[in-house]
Amino acid sequence: MRKYFTIICLLAVFAVHKVRASGFALYEASVRITGMMGAYVANGHDVSTIFFNPAGLAQLSGFHLSVGAAFIAPRDKFRGPLPYSVNEYMMKKQTFFVPDAYASYSLTPKLSLGLGMYAPYGLGTKWKPGWVGSRFALNTNLQVMVLNPVVSYRLPDIGPVKTYIGGGVVIGIKGDATLSREVTDFVDKTGTVTGTVSLDGSQEKTPVGYNLGIIIRPSDMLSFGFTYRSQLKLKLRGNAEFTNLPASGFPSGVVGSLNITTPANWAAGVNVHPVRNLSVEFDYVWYGWSSFDSLNVHFDMHTPALQDINSPRLYHNTSQYRLGAEYNVEKVTGLTVRGGITYDQNPIPDKTLDPILPDADRWDFSCGFSYQVTPQVSFDAFYMFIRAKERKIDTPENPLDGYYNTKANLFGAALSFSF
Repeated sequence: MRKYFTIICLLAVFAVHKVRASGFALYEASVRITGMMGAYVANGHDVSTIFFNPAGLAQLSGFHLSVGAAFIAPRDKFRGPLPYSVNEYMMKKQTFFVPDAYASYSLTPKLSLGLGMYAPYGLGTKWKPGWVGSRFALNTNLQVMVLNPVVSYRLPDIGPVKTYIGGGVVIGIKGDATLSREVTDFVDKTGTVTGTVSLDGSQEKTPVGYNLGIIIRPSDMLSFGFTYRSQLKLKLRGNAEFTNLPASGFPSGVVGSLNITTPANWAAGVNVHPVRNLSVEFDYVWYGWSSFDSLNVHFDMHTPALQDINSPRLYHNTSQYRLGAEYNVEKVTGLTVRGGITYDQNPIPDKTLDPILPDADRWDFSCGFSYQVTPQVSFDAFYMFIRAKERKIDTPENPLDGYYNTKANLFGAALSFSF
């Protein structure tokens, strides 16, 4: 007997997490600012403010360029399945390369233009073939790259209060996904067969969104910032491949398409200078993940086993709290050191969590520095550690109960130029 219904459900979850991957927010969009955990909404004195708050760009004069990259090394493990076992399974070690580049130019003392390129969404996990959760995940990899042209303007001062506004267009220039998993419960005349389902998709149309921001600076010691990033509507289209599964139910040449709407988010922050050479900022960030309540997948071919899918996700909105600081070291000319901490909530309910992206509420810690090599050139670096809370899944609505543990090491380097 062919277990078509089981494999239809497998494909549904598979496609949904393709969306979950592209919707996962990456905020390591700048080497310099990641050193202070991305707490930068009310600051804006670096060219990467294009990502954090485009209003800040009008504070810069002349030409600025920054090119860098972050390297993300996640380490996940699973113990289970409960209640029968607590065997431990480790995710394969991988390191992901996430580039970024920013440039700006001040046309007048009050008006600046800028262009950013960065990856706001992505993920990657790889598990060993044959592991206990192989029917849910083997290999998952996705990255979305965008271009973000912005304009920023300094409004007329009101007494000592300076106000900067900015906005830009967010243009998706790349969206690629690779996902695979095993089918372990298909039965035909020869008995139980292990097959593989894989999807390779790429961006079909160019998605367009926008970001806006404002910075109000009552004095040189205090500033407030607010920024908003719109949803980004993506459409991925790619080939589905079925290995060791009957062609009658899973023919070759099947193409799947999926519309994805990433969540809108906004951030508000306050920056203070409590003592000489020290800047401290606190940011609150809100993500509208509840937009992922249901997702639809369309196939261009249909069989009794292969039908269009409507799958509930039931994600919830989340908050992120960032605290960061930077200090100019007077005793070492040209050296600035940074540090930060973040508490980050996850949007995935127990009933839909699986090993494609093990997620949990987490604490993030970072440190970094900049060194002014010459008056025009500086070198930036950061290190970041992510430690998620152990997450126990024990619900009849989830087919893979057990314990998930996640941690990650991140590091990066960049060169910045000012003229």
